[in-house]
Amino acid sequence: MVDLMVRIIRVIGNTMFIITMLVILVLLLNVIQTNSKGDNSSILNHKIYYVDSGSMSPTIPTGSLIVVKKVDPTDIRLNDVITYEGMGSYVVTHRVMEIVTREESFITRGDANNSDDPYAVDSKRIVGKVVFNAPYIGYLLKFIQSRMGFLVIATLIILTVILTFISNKKRRITSKME
Repeated sequence: MVDLMVRIIRVIGNTMFIITMLVILVLLLNVIQTNSKGDNSSILNHKIYYVDSGSMSPTIPTGSLIVVKKVDPTDIRLNDVITYEGMGSYVVTHRVMEIVTREESFITRGDANNSDDPYAVDSKRIVGKVVFNAPYIGYLLKFIQSRMGFLVIATLIILTVILTFISNKKRRITSKME
């Protein structure tokens, strides 16, 4: 009876391990795809970014990871923190200070800034609303997106899988000897 319980626990543990590795692999592939395409791919209408500047400090410090949910511009309210396509090839995350209804645009400002941004944000440039913020975790995302980071993560995953299989093999051999 105890032997059966041990086997069931091992099967559940191994299944959870495989599922976890698959989730990590999917996320890693998404990061690679994002990096190679030069844009940010969406997962279930959510995009992940890291914050490069301190314009939203202290609310969102430099190096934070943010999750941005795609929303209809009509659902954006005063004081929402939104992410939008800037004038260049970058995205900006700032707080909505004013909604200009007739022009379908928004006046924004970074929390660390003393004045509103110099231009209104057209609703067509809205990426979405910030729904999650993890301070300093963005540094990890930025590292993973680098070539060195990818190699480190891929090596760790491969080593973990190999060591798990070796450990399971040893356990089976030991249990057969007993």
